[in-house]
Amino acid sequence: MTMAGDPAGRADGRRPDATRTNRWLVATAAGVLVAWAALRIGGEPPDLTARLTVHSVPYALALAALVGVVTGMDARKRSAALAVVTGTSGTAAFRAGPHRTLGWFSVVLLMSFGTLVVGPVDQWAEASAEGLSWYLGQLYLVPFTALFAAVLGAQVVAVVRGRTGVGLTPTGVEVREPFGARTIPWAALAPGTPGAWTAGRALDLDVRYPDLVTGWGLRWGSRRSPRIGLDYVNVHPGFLADVLRHYVDHPDERAGIGTPAGYDRLRRALGEDSC
Repeated sequence: MTMAGDPAGRADGRRPDATRTNRWLVATAAGVLVAWAALRIGGEPPDLTARLTVHSVPYALALAALVGVVTGMDARKRSAALAVVTGTSGTAAFRAGPHRTLGWFSVVLLMSFGTLVVGPVDQWAEASAEGLSWYLGQLYLVPFTALFAAVLGAQVVAVVRGRTGVGLTPTGVEVREPFGARTIPWAALAPGTPGAWTAGRALDLDVRYPDLVTGWGLRWGSRRSPRIGLDYVNVHPGFLADVLRHYVDHPDERAGIGTPAGYDRLRRALGEDSC
């Protein structure tokens, strides 16, 4: 096995994730969007330069957030550590929480949704003299806007709750994504899975007993070959692959998952195997 990044790891109750950062990003973007919408609909400045500046605000923020998404996608800079946590149900686990790319992408969606909604609303207010035919011509936007709102809502909920990530418990692997979740028992996984990590940002698992796999919502891959997407998860793919493979191949070690002592044994095992 190979181990990348921070060799010391983290064996305390803190979460190596960007939950607070993501919440701050979304809250700030929402506040800016509300202020921009009020200015845009309530009355724009008469000066052309000022109007263009007002119109450009969401596009500029969306572009800045997109840069944040792209720069954060480098999996080699992700954390080679897991947090030791206890869930609300009392279940202990090792967990990799959300990465800041989740927050940045949510800002992109917020700004895009704002331009989609505020622009037509502003035009409707100005086009009332054109009669019913103008309004009927805009109805095609309604289903698209509703779908966009649903996606955005799910994304914001994922940011606020901070549950996006990968959790390892003594019974299996829990993968939570913005639009779905999947639970894969250790007993369902084939020995040696996942395979060697490459340059991608996802891990493909090999499941021997797909009937044991449960989940809901939109998920990557099938029950027989589920995929763990790591774009929004703050963990180095190579490190996570080593951890998963260790527990798949060493069932006797699973009882220690979620404990500081078990985490220490895991890091020693990975260090010894990488020597």
